[in-house]
Amino acid sequence: MGNLVEVSPRAVTVTLDGVVDMDLAEEGFPYGLRVSGIHFWPSGAGDTIAVRSKTATGPIIYKRKDVDGQGVFDSFEVGKKLKPYIKASDVSLVVPANARVVFYFS
Repeated sequence: MGNLVEVSPRAVTVTLDGVVDMDLAEEGFPYGLRVSGIHFWPSGAGDTIAVRSKTATGPIIYKRKDVDGQGVFDSFEVGKKLKPYIKASDVSLVVPANARVVFYFS
């Protein structure tokens, strides 16, 4: 299936397939984004996600577990310059096609 990446004027929405790694640099953002917030919309309670920096072996820069299936939003007072990389094996989703990660940028 592959990951679905949608770009709007202030956000990048990623729907993961749970199999293929997602590298935002390969999706048209080779220099990264100045991220002001990350919204993790899970497919169910207990879903987890980890976002790495730059590569599949880069340090984990964002990790969240949703406990109630309602979503998790984290904002950053000063936008962080990030090159998000989501390794499929770092993600645990009940139904991958129903989960989304939104990177808000400035």
